[in-house]
Amino acid sequence: MTVDNADFEDVEKYRPGVLQAYRDWWTYYKVARGDEPIPIVGHWYQNASFTEHTIEESYGFWSDLVNGKVDSNSINYNQTSQSSIQGSYIASSAATESFDIPTESNELPAQPKPSQFDQWYYLAGDVKLIESPEKA
Repeated sequence: MTVDNADFEDVEKYRPGVLQAYRDWWTYYKVARGDEPIPIVGHWYQNASFTEHTIEESYGFWSDLVNGKVDSNSINYNQTSQSSIQGSYIASSAATESFDIPTESNELPAQPKPSQFDQWYYLAGDVKLIESPEKA
């Protein structure tokens, strides 16, 4: 197997069950804090060529945005660290002034941990939240 032709099927071949475990984690990891499961776009993993195309296409959209080729729709895109992009690059030495960032830190003591996080939570097979009777 070479990197050039590797694909997600290779993971299942050499590590059965890992893909489903990752999928389950990304789908359900926020449920314990009260959110709904996150639907996975496409309902399964995509192959390398699809992923490469999506990354290249997304980069093109981003590049057009930061180069002013498309309407920013009032998005502040002056956050790039690439000095080759005119009108979008702001040096780190100028960021405080450019973004009106306070020059002095206002560190406050940490707030106490909410009691809900002292509890263990589990998901049942029907994706219902189960609270453990024991504290963490």
